[in-house]
Amino acid sequence: MRIRAIASWFASWFARFGALSRGRLIPGLAALCLGMAACGATEKTQPQIPVWEDTQNQLDDLLIPVDYGALVNRSLAGDRDALVQLIKLADQTNGGGAYGFGTLLKDIAFKIGDEQFAAACRELSGDERKLTFFMMEAGFEYGDRELSPDDLPQRLPLTAKVLNPNGDL
Repeated sequence: MRIRAIASWFASWFARFGALSRGRLIPGLAALCLGMAACGATEKTQPQIPVWEDTQNQLDDLLIPVDYGALVNRSLAGDRDALVQLIKLADQTNGGGAYGFGTLLKDIAFKIGDEQFAAACRELSGDERKLTFFMMEAGFEYGDRELSPDDLPQRLPLTAKVLNPNGDL
């Protein structure tokens, strides 16, 4: 909803700007705005595992819409590229949404296995690995009351090693 409003505002602003500059409307920007408005109306795929409401709301409000439900489902089916794309959405969450995102990553790691999850994490940059490690710790702390962040290296040793090779974060 918010994306369509922003896109409409941009479109009207560029239309006025175009009118003021003697009818020279920038076609590429106008098309971009219209495309953004159309993207906000797309259907979202229902993820096969629960996503916390705060996380879901933050991912629904991204400026460029992402069908994270499809990424979750493809990740669960073993699609490494989808998992990498999903993990990279971590920086789009904060607060309660970040804790929920960490829980989502932990749940996916448990379902697909440590080896597959670690393989996807190898494709991340150093900063993305650090962020993912913190997200995973949050998922262990808040996603399951029987787990704590200290359980991450025991339950997902390959992933922990890839995300935090020196154990010094």
